[in-house]
Amino acid sequence: MSLALWKKIQEDDMEAFDEFYHQYVDSLYRYGMSISRQEDIVNDSLQIVFTKLYQKRHTISIKTSPKSYLMTSLRRMIIEQLDQLNSFEDTDFDAGLEFAEDSIQHKVIANDHKAEMIGKLNKARNTLSKRQKEVIYLKFEQDLDYNEISKVMNITKDAAYKLVNQALKRLTENF
Repeated sequence: MSLALWKKIQEDDMEAFDEFYHQYVDSLYRYGMSISRQEDIVNDSLQIVFTKLYQKRHTISIKTSPKSYLMTSLRRMIIEQLDQLNSFEDTDFDAGLEFAEDSIQHKVIANDHKAEMIGKLNKARNTLSKRQKEVIYLKFEQDLDYNEISKVMNITKDAAYKLVNQALKRLTENF
């Protein structure tokens, strides 16, 4: 359905663009807020991404997954916005990226020992690197496949597999 919408957008169908926007904006906003807690940056980045998308609709080629294309674009835009505000204090690519501590909890923990389990999970999550937190978020919260994860994070598909496996292993060891 999304690719069909994209084709209509390329044919200048404004209703299709509106539907496309509403299909993705909430998910993208949550993803953006997991990257940066600065709501202004996330909102500005979302507007820029969708504005550029519409302006360049005739030249942009989305062949597989509009969601991964949009997430990649949003991630890049947020990092660019943070960089412009000198939010990166060092040259580490992950500097300034913040991931919500509760992004996995609600799906993993649904029993009577919720408080204890949340504490254990937070402790285990604190052992993950920022990249591992991000890949877990993309895989399990956004339901992206490994090809999409590799595009969003600008890594190879094999690296995405490896990063997910390392993160899951570390979570298991520390849970």
